[in-house]
Amino acid sequence: MPITGSKVHPRGQATFARVLGHYVRQEKVLSLMTALRKNDVDAAQRLEKRAPMFRDKGRIRVGADADITISSQKK
Repeated sequence: MPITGSKVHPRGQATFARVLGHYVRQEKVLSLMTALRKNDVDAAQRLEKRAPMFRDKGRIRVGADADITISSQKK
C-alpha cells in the first residue's frame, strides 16, 4: 500500500505528530530530542547507505534539506 495517493497507508498520515503528542507530551516515555532523532536522523542514516542523497536529510545545518517547525509556549 502506498504512503501517498488515493489509497494511503496510515503510516503516511500524521504519525510523527502522534509520537510527539502521545509518547512525548502525554505518556512521557520519550524525550523530545529522542523522538525527533528517531523520526528524522535515524531514518535518514539508515537510508543514506543505499541512497546518498539522504545525507542531507533529517539534519539541521547549512546546506541540508530540513523542514522545521519552531513553536514557543508561555508558561
